[in-house]
Amino acid sequence: MADSDIVRRVWSGVLPLEIVIDLPRTVHSQQSGGRVDDTSEQNYSTATYLFAPRVSYLPLLIPTLRTRMKQLVDPHARDLAENLDPSTVWFEADGGVPLKWHYPIGLLHDIHTLHITPSTSRLSPPHLPWRLRMKLERYPVEKIVSLRSPLLNPVPATPPPNDGTPLKFEVFEEKMKKVAAVVQDAHVNLLKESDFLRNGSTKKTMTLSRAELGQLWTGLETHDFDLFWSIFTRLITPPSLSSHSLSSVSLATTSAPSSSALGSTTTTDQPAPSPNELSSPTDAPLSPTGAQDPSPRSLPLSPRWVPMRAYREGKPVAQDLVPPYSTAGEVSEETTLLKALSILLPDSSFITTTTTTTRSTSTPLRVLIHGSDVPLEAPVVWLGMNMTYADGFVHVVVRGA
Repeated sequence: MADSDIVRRVWSGVLPLEIVIDLPRTVHSQQSGGRVDDTSEQNYSTATYLFAPRVSYLPLLIPTLRTRMKQLVDPHARDLAENLDPSTVWFEADGGVPLKWHYPIGLLHDIHTLHITPSTSRLSPPHLPWRLRMKLERYPVEKIVSLRSPLLNPVPATPPPNDGTPLKFEVFEEKMKKVAAVVQDAHVNLLKESDFLRNGSTKKTMTLSRAELGQLWTGLETHDFDLFWSIFTRLITPPSLSSHSLSSVSLATTSAPSSSALGSTTTTDQPAPSPNELSSPTDAPLSPTGAQDPSPRSLPLSPRWVPMRAYREGKPVAQDLVPPYSTAGEVSEETTLLKALSILLPDSSFITTTTTTTRSTSTPLRVLIHGSDVPLEAPVVWLGMNMTYADGFVHVVVRGA
């Protein structure tokens, strides 16, 4: 079963952010003289600082950032905040990279800062606070998923007739509810997918009541551990784990693992599919090669598969079937992170012999989960119970692959 102290520590992780709010150019031009100067190419921006939960999502920060905008001296910034449409807000990392809002904030940070060499001092890490830009216009729909749902944000085919009736404008809170509902839908779809991988069906998620789903989401929105985990633990815990414990493993948070290894079936970089798009499970799970593999179900204390994804900067996310146990002849052993990565990243430059083999590349190997360097001998079943994100997946970020 999960180690409650580690689970709580993982959940409590926060990131210090420096968010530069980019205001439209026309606003900057109106700063002097009250008239628009179309020749100006200079952005008007302001920075604000906050702590963000690693397990949360960027759109959920919009209400706090809007409040900060309303506190600015500049009246034009306050006007923008007053009329802000949260579905048009997006975030950008250094280098002009639009950030995928359906990725947890901590995962985004690990992906986009993994190239930075870790500091020897914990007091001044080189990538903190993480600097982001908040954009209010020109949403890059070709690069990131829209925050507008056709069902929640219908676009009228024709404009309403001008019959003198005052138009009703949605207040910010109503618009934000719709954006939050889009984020929640993406989160629940990933929960269903991880439930399917663990248990062979989405029954655990689908049988949650409306009140329980609401509690789960409220716990994530408010970063309330007890509220969220009182429901979430039922989704990730196999029934046979109720009276047993798994082996534990220590995490190295300051130095990278000294090992080598491995090696991807890629998946699309979009929010998870709906349960109708998932195929029905067979009586026995399929191995990554497509053969029937009874070992995960015949061994106790195990899910069917461990929901896991691997990320490398600039490459598609990798996902495949990761068994909780690996069978060699008649002996079954816990699948390690090293073995899991060899399944997820078969095309990598890792040397796949042992964890102590000298690597043939000068790029240091780093394997991060929740910002921590994780040893490659860590059992994936333990990781699936203790290091999962709020969507039920173990998201692994790899450098040097």
